[in-house]
Amino acid sequence: MIRSHKIRLYPNNVQATYFSKACGISRLAYNWGLAEWKKQYENGEKPSGYALSRKFNSIKKEQFPFITEVTKCSPEHSFDNLGKAFDNFFRNVKAGRKHGYPRFKKKGVKDSFYIQNSVFQVKDRKSVV
Repeated sequence: MIRSHKIRLYPNNVQATYFSKACGISRLAYNWGLAEWKKQYENGEKPSGYALSRKFNSIKKEQFPFITEVTKCSPEHSFDNLGKAFDNFFRNVKAGRKHGYPRFKKKGVKDSFYIQNSVFQVKDRKSVV
């Protein structure tokens, strides 16, 4: 059984800014991974979410230095989601169902990011990241 919790937060301005940055970095990693996947696939390579994650980690300090402002979980989980999106796409194509190719994420449309339980805490009914 997989258990998850949805918690409604009422963040202050500093926390809201942090959450916006984390969502933006998660979206950036997903979109970068999708573009890189397309490029590798067109070159005849066989991309994977794990390989893209490793490549992203090797270039992120040079190309995206602002990525260290938020938790490391934010971009990591994006590559897992991208791998699952392609697994679902190829499984549906094989089964003959019409499901579209994974799309780029847009700002402000279901923004989200993943955070591990070890990074997030609630103290005195207030969240501490």
